[in-house]
Amino acid sequence: MSDRKIKINATNRSSAREMFNGRKDYSDYAIKTAKLGSAPTRRLSAPLADYEAIKDFGIQQRSLTGRADLDFYSILPRQEKLKNVVNSAQGINVFCFDFVADAFDRMSLRYEELKRANRVLISDDERAELNSVKAFVGYTSSVESFFAINRNFYTGYVNSLPKNVKNETRNFREFVDRYVDTLLSPFKKVPYFLSDYIKSPANSAMTSGLALEISTAKYSDDKYKVNSFLTSPNFILYNRLAREFGFSIDKQIPWRLVANLETKAMKRRLANRGSIPTEIKDVLYNYYTVVDTNDFLIMMNDLYSAYNLFVKNNSYKDKTSSRQEDENSSRVIMRQPIEIIKLSQIPTHEWITAYIKLKNKFSNINMDTIELNRVITFETDKINIIPLEDIITSINRKFNFTDLDEGSATYLNTKRKLRQSESLTDPLQQIKDFYVASLMNQY
Repeated sequence: MSDRKIKINATNRSSAREMFNGRKDYSDYAIKTAKLGSAPTRRLSAPLADYEAIKDFGIQQRSLTGRADLDFYSILPRQEKLKNVVNSAQGINVFCFDFVADAFDRMSLRYEELKRANRVLISDDERAELNSVKAFVGYTSSVESFFAINRNFYTGYVNSLPKNVKNETRNFREFVDRYVDTLLSPFKKVPYFLSDYIKSPANSAMTSGLALEISTAKYSDDKYKVNSFLTSPNFILYNRLAREFGFSIDKQIPWRLVANLETKAMKRRLANRGSIPTEIKDVLYNYYTVVDTNDFLIMMNDLYSAYNLFVKNNSYKDKTSSRQEDENSSRVIMRQPIEIIKLSQIPTHEWITAYIKLKNKFSNINMDTIELNRVITFETDKINIIPLEDIITSINRKFNFTDLDEGSATYLNTKRKLRQSESLTDPLQQIKDFYVASLMNQY
């Protein structure tokens, strides 16, 4: 350890160096020193079992908890499996998976029982953390945030087009060519496909259905984490109860509880819900749906929506005057919104080519040009021979892994597979109905 003074109170107002050092100190020392009784917490050492619930979800496969199945396909919680948490903060509706809600409600009640038995040290400040254990934050939708990001991107793209580019964009195909080129440029960095977004750091763990938070504190306030949680006289009890009821505590956000599917306690909750067997692969199958199959539809939906916004904002394509210098005889050409069925005016091989190029970029695999062209040729040669869904499945298998998966134990050992899933929204369902029925029969 260097002679630099340990500092754990970095905030977003700190300098870049202070923030880096402060966050590093929290990550490197906060949990370890809480166990061993050294700086910065300076507390008496306690049995390591008292801190066993603490997990670092920023390392290896833990970063994909509730985001990917055992084959690394992106997953979304099934909405019908979500339940309202009873022991939530007053006036707040908090949702998570039914078995997670059951476990948390029992943990919260147990905490209250111990409080009445004077096993919990109550602070005079009613707002103090760990005076009680109530849910403040639960499930949030990654689909909503993802589509908001994509909508903001294509809205900004359309609004920023130079006048000459608008005038030169005469139809849907020309718009698609320009838009895809922009997506492939370094300008677009946020994941374009829902499957990549779900596995990315941009997607919160709160979208998994497995997590709850008992505070609304700022994630960046490391000093608060130490003072209000790690050194709280109630923290060891909080940790013990979390372990007893099948939860892990997020090291970086100690007020976040994440259901640990490997514990006996959580398996009992699953069994009580009729989920037998309770192995992780079975839980993932019963409580989640795989979304990679929808990426092709999402691309088409995005291009469809972007073009119609372009038409809405740029209705007049051209104004052509006749040879007579009579303004009244001039002719105005109007752009028209495209209907979903008209997406077939772009040949299937062009859709597939665009999809492969976008997958290559946003999966961070980044094949070289020769290899990428080989994949494009291989997949487009299947058109009119096998169903489009099978072509998309084949493409998805080639681009399933992301840079987040590298180094994990399962990366080299797991056989990849595909589970079919339903479309996510009504517009996507319309497109699915369209392309399954029509796209392969356009010629």
